[in-house]
Amino acid sequence: MQWQKSKKVRHIYVVCGKVFYAPESQKHRVTCSDKCKGIWSTMNQAKKKGLNKLEMAGRKILEDLGLIRDKDFFEQYLIEGKFLVDVYIPDAKVGNPVGRRLLA
Repeated sequence: MQWQKSKKVRHIYVVCGKVFYAPESQKHRVTCSDKCKGIWSTMNQAKKKGLNKLEMAGRKILEDLGLIRDKDFFEQYLIEGKFLVDVYIPDAKVGNPVGRRLLA
C-alpha cells in the first residue's frame, strides 16, 4: 500500500493575513504561530466580554473631551497585526521623534 499525498487547499490566517496551504481537514487553523494565537485569543475574548469597567471609564473620558468613537478613536484596535491595544487615537502620533508625552 502506498501513502497518498492529500490535496492542499489555500487558506488565510485570520490575524496576520498570511496565506498557507494545508489539507481541507486543517481549515480550522486560524493562526500561524503562538504570537498570532495570543493575539487571536485576546481579540476573541474582547469580543465576547465587551469592555471592562476601566475601558468604559476611558471611553467616557475621551467622549467628554469631544472625541468621537470610531472616528477620532478606536477601541480594541490591532496595530500592524501584532499589538492589540485598548484604545488607538490616530491623531496622537504615538512614537513621535521628539519623545514627549502627548497625554498626561
